[in-house]
Amino acid sequence: MKTLQSFALFFLFSTLSAQPSWQTDLKAKTDIKNLFGAILTANLPTSTMLYSGDWHYEISHRFIPQIREKGAFGGLDGGANVRMSIGYGVRNNLNLRIGRSSFHDNVDVHLKFKISSNSYFRSQSAIALKIGFARNGDLPDARLKNRSWQYFAHLIYNVQWADSPLRIGIVPSILLNTAPYSVTYQHSIVAGMYALYYIDDILGLWIETSPLIEGYRGRLWPLEAQNKKYTTPIALGASLETGGHVFYIFATNSLQLNPTQYLAGTPEKFSPMNWHLGFCITRHL
Repeated sequence: MKTLQSFALFFLFSTLSAQPSWQTDLKAKTDIKNLFGAILTANLPTSTMLYSGDWHYEISHRFIPQIREKGAFGGLDGGANVRMSIGYGVRNNLNLRIGRSSFHDNVDVHLKFKISSNSYFRSQSAIALKIGFARNGDLPDARLKNRSWQYFAHLIYNVQWADSPLRIGIVPSILLNTAPYSVTYQHSIVAGMYALYYIDDILGLWIETSPLIEGYRGRLWPLEAQNKKYTTPIALGASLETGGHVFYIFATNSLQLNPTQYLAGTPEKFSPMNWHLGFCITRHL
């Protein structure tokens, strides 16, 4: 219940502290270069960039109890994996972000580069590249500390046809050293993708997933069974863009938050029995 109260207080504070000038400034900057109002979805990046000198904050929760768990108040009453990150616009086409997940003390640093924006045949598209690394601070075996570093990259393609309220993102990604505790080295190549349908200027419905193309998607931690297989993470829900904020609330089968954790997959299949409640709040500072 404390987690629920904290979320409610944060939501209220963020909403009340938003000034109308934020929304005006953001809309004034909306153009072909930024097809999405948000610079990230709940798990994957968009091609939208921070402008030079802008700061950006993110906080995300993945609640550990399943939504259908008896006595868990829709999955809210229980622990949660938490991520916080801060982003900075080094230049209009270069952004820096640093984040940390409470899950295995995972810290990540990445750079996002804007490559191109185009308009053709009544469609608009944009391409960006994100590269980064992460470190797991609490690996269970001290002998594996030299394997604690992971590396990842996303190639981000966003597209909108004509004036359609539907925006599509295709994000092929690669993760190196997928399971850092393992004595063998693995990699994972993933086809990230998402779709966002804007009902109006504020409310949207979205879905995203990241199926494996090639590489490793097995157990990640020593206490898991040897034959444990991870599967595709899926999330679907609603987004709310208002006053310099973007809110996501959704159901998901994944409790992983940082890029290297999310790209490794999830041990739970996407069925109603395995759905967890998640939220993500971002704010331009």
